[in-house]
Amino acid sequence: MLLVQEILLDRTSQSYQQLSSTGSKITSEMDGCSFSIRQVNQTLGHFLAQVRGWQAATSALDDSLKGLLQERYDVKAVVEQMNFTAGQTAEWIHAIQRKTDEETLTLQKIVTEWQNYTRLFGSLRATSSKTSELVKSIQASMSVASQRISQNSEGMHDLVL
Repeated sequence: MLLVQEILLDRTSQSYQQLSSTGSKITSEMDGCSFSIRQVNQTLGHFLAQVRGWQAATSALDDSLKGLLQERYDVKAVVEQMNFTAGQTAEWIHAIQRKTDEETLTLQKIVTEWQNYTRLFGSLRATSSKTSELVKSIQASMSVASQRISQNSEGMHDLVL
């Protein structure tokens, strides 16, 4: 009976050693997995920061586009006003032909309108210059965003590999 118990004790001891060895291996593997998870979390943190940068750039582009749209409406209103004023000028010319005694007064109005047009064209030139600068700024922002996208694409490719 002691011999049987001794054999059982040997088997139990061997099983314990195997379990202990296997437990150590599992612990080692868990440590490796934990390290890998930390690295993945760091990488995801970097990606999140880049995405936030893209969101800020997109927001700035959206604001710029809204500004350009407003300027477009303003220019359209000015053109409509110019067309309206041009129509009025044509009517004034017909009135001048019919009424020669009011010629001096009408000519003074036309001179005033042309001065207004000159100021209006000056304003349009300034607006055009601003629009050109905004387009250049948008192009530069798009270039930066494209570079960031390319870098992120390479990073994702490396991460996938």
